[in-house]
Amino acid sequence: MMHELRLVNIEDEILERLKSEATRFGVDLNTFIIALFKNAVGITPVASPDGLYHDLDYLSGTWTDEDAEMFNHATADFNKIDDELWK
Repeated sequence: MMHELRLVNIEDEILERLKSEATRFGVDLNTFIIALFKNAVGITPVASPDGLYHDLDYLSGTWTDEDAEMFNHATADFNKIDDELWK
């Protein structure tokens, strides 16, 4: 069953930003807002128009050289090929 939801007192800036993002995603405003609601309550993530997810972008560039070295050391075995498994 589908329901209607009425929002009131939406500021002009919010409405314009929503419209702009809906256009950027290539969907109508209603579809975009429903996608936002689904994302907000954990039903589905929202991908960007290019199909990429940007939910981890805030982590980009946050590792120190020491963090990277520890990660590379901890995952070094993943680069080894076990020839016995491929016979």
